[in-house]
Parts: sequence; C-alpha cells; structure tokens
Amino acid sequence: PRLGASIDVDAPDGNEAAPVRLTSTEAQVMRLLAEGKTNRAIAREMFISINTVKTHVRAIFQKLGVNSRGCAVTQAIVTGLIDWPGLTGA
Repeated sequence: PRLGASIDVDAPDGNEAAPVRLTSTEAQVMRLLAEGKTNRAIAREMFISINTVKTHVRAIFQKLGVNSRGCAVTQAIVTGLIDWPGLTGA
C-alpha cells in the first residue's frame, strides 16, 4: 500500500479531540462501573479475574483522560458512551 493512501475521517483536525472508542469488554465494564459495582462484583458478573477488571478500568481511565471511577462515569455519560436513565440529549 502507498503511504498516505488512506484517510482516517475520524482523525482530529486539531480543533477537536479524537472520539473515544472502548472495546466491547471495556464498554461492559464501564456500564457496570456506572451501576456502582465494585471490581470484585464486575469480575464475578463477567466471569473474569479482578486483575483483568483492573486492567480494563485503567484502559478506560486512560482513554477518557480521567483518574477516578466517578469522573469516568461522568465523562462516559457526557460523551455518549453510556446512556443514563432520565438524561436526554440537549
């Protein structure tokens, strides 16, 4: 393939941040975080280890640019990554 032959239409133009994309597993973990579940509860529900949950939580934090669960949930709601009951698009 030629260098520069493809254009990423989702690439930021310098004025906006790149859209956040979570893997399907990260999205599931994010929804469970929003429900207030602990890492242990998430691990049980998803049939994965607590360390795997922690890895997904760290990846979510990095992608969202946050450092707490509450901020991750808020950012995920604001960016439309998860739906929040009673919240409609403004």
